Amino acid sequence: RAVQGRPDEGLADELERLSGEEAAAGRLALAATHLRWASDISPARADRERRLLTAALYLADQGQGLALRPEVEAAAPSPLRDCVLGTMAQSSGQLAEAEQRYSEALAEARADPDSQPLAAILASRLAGTYTLLVQGEKAMSLGRWAVGTGRLDAAEASQTRALIAVGASQASGPREALAELA
Repeated sequence: RAVQGRPDEGLADELERLSGEEAAAGRLALAATHLRWASDISPARADRERRLLTAALYLADQGQGLALRPEVEAAAPSPLRDCVLGTMAQSSGQLAEAEQRYSEALAEARADPDSQPLAAILASRLAGTYTLLVQGEKAMSLGRWAVGTGRLDAAEASQTRALIAVGASQASGPREALAELA
């Protein structure tokens, strides 16, 4: 592990690249650990917070992610921060808060061309919230938009297609849900 408090952007970049590979392979806890280490040694505040927030996002729906909440709340406001806090709220059953955070973050991310991958993730998560709120039409609309961006990884896209089918079932019944899955 890198020495905390000793900035090293080169090593932080290497750890972040490694984390990306681990996340793509589904090893989110390990990816989050490496991102937290990268955050610890990042000289710039924006990089520190982005790495910490991404680590927290990987863990947000797990118990260990909730332990990062004070650090997440201390970060500067951003769509990524709201995505993490929305995910934490949703995993705690606070659906109104999750909907609000996701919606606000999505509006901001959609307006920024550099934030389109995050916008797709936010739309997918908001679609999931709408399935829990039994608002199938909204879930389908957001889910379709998210998948249509081409910015979700394979696992996220598959999960989002399942949310679209759930939304279709809620809005129109099981036949429509099966048609979505076909």
